[in-house]
Amino acid sequence: MKRKKDIGIIIQFDDKEYSKEETIFLYQRLISILLEAKDIKIDSKIIENTAKALVSKIFKTSKEVRTSEKPINKEL
Repeated sequence: MKRKKDIGIIIQFDDKEYSKEETIFLYQRLISILLEAKDIKIDSKIIENTAKALVSKIFKTSKEVRTSEKPINKEL
C-alpha cells in the first residue's frame, strides 16, 4: 500500500527583477518538484528546454508597452 505525502508549495512574489537565467532556474525547480511529487521521471534536458520555452514567452510578453499619446484630462 502506497503512503500519500502532503506536499505544500509556497510561491512568494516580490518586486525584484530577476535575470532570464535566474527565472529559467526557478521554473526548472518548480517543474522538477511537481514531477517528483507525481513520481514522474523525465530527462533533465527536457525540463530545461521547457523552462527556457516558458521564460522566453514571459520575457517577450512582459515588456511594457508605451504610447506617445497624451492622457486626456477631463474636468468634472
